[in-house]
Amino acid sequence: MDQDPSRTRSLAWRDVGLCRDKDPNIFFPLGSGRSAVQQAEGAKAFCRVCPSRESCLAFALATDQRLGVWGGTTPQERRQLLRRPKRRAPVAS
Repeated sequence: MDQDPSRTRSLAWRDVGLCRDKDPNIFFPLGSGRSAVQQAEGAKAFCRVCPSRESCLAFALATDQRLGVWGGTTPQERRQLLRRPKRRAPVAS
């Protein structure tokens, strides 16, 4: 059976993500205190230089990931991104 190429393409970002060999707990800080904030900042540092950052963030937004650091964003940051009005493409007159 042939694999769906769109599914293969959509999962490829995971194969090159810098997080693939890291402890997943790094990206899921518990609580909201100083320790959790520092842990999230550490996770976001991986994301800043990751070649999969944009695809990872797009996945998190599309699948409503409510926990953890995805694509260099915290859950609160993703909620803010989702609340922003979408920019409309300019209309030719």
